[in-house]
Amino acid sequence: MLNYNSTNSSPKKEFLIIYNQATPKLDLIVNPKQWTIDNKEFLNKFVNYMLSIPTAIGLASNQVFYNNQRIKDRFFIYNSEIDKKTVENVEIIINPQIIEKFGNPVEEHEGCLSWPNKTILAKRYMKIKVSYYDIFGNHIEKIIDNRYQAQVWQHEIDHLDGIKEIIIEKVYKRIEPKVGRNDPCPCGTKDENGNIKKYKKCCGK
Repeated sequence: MLNYNSTNSSPKKEFLIIYNQATPKLDLIVNPKQWTIDNKEFLNKFVNYMLSIPTAIGLASNQVFYNNQRIKDRFFIYNSEIDKKTVENVEIIINPQIIEKFGNPVEEHEGCLSWPNKTILAKRYMKIKVSYYDIFGNHIEKIIDNRYQAQVWQHEIDHLDGIKEIIIEKVYKRIEPKVGRNDPCPCGTKDENGNIKKYKKCCGK
């Protein structure tokens, strides 16, 4: 979690969303711990900027200009609680990487600040293992099996990796059938009997 208070200044004039463009791939930050110390004020402004956008739940560094310059540091921020958009729930994720994916991907259609009034078609895993550095410079590896968080992680890492989005029309026809509540969960998690859990008892809770 973010460990310092949001500033009262408005950073809107310093930041600008880059619309309708693929994001360039970003390399890893060499010394994450020192970088967080050196960039504390900037990170506060970055968090404030995201919080000032009503529809934003996450923001990759290369989605915006800062003082008319592209940001070249590999990080993203996101609101870890889907229905509680506060500075306390914002997480800063430095040098994020997905190191393992579990189960089968699910077709999703997503909104994106970089593509206003358009829809992105993507396949997302409901359970992933990730590697990153937190705001204190600690290296962390963990499994994310929260569907919302896993989806946001994959969306933002696509930006950081320069993966080109698939844009579709707003009139959307699902290519694959929607996962039913009683269907086996696509993440592949098994119960105590070795059977794959039903979606409603796993990622669909």
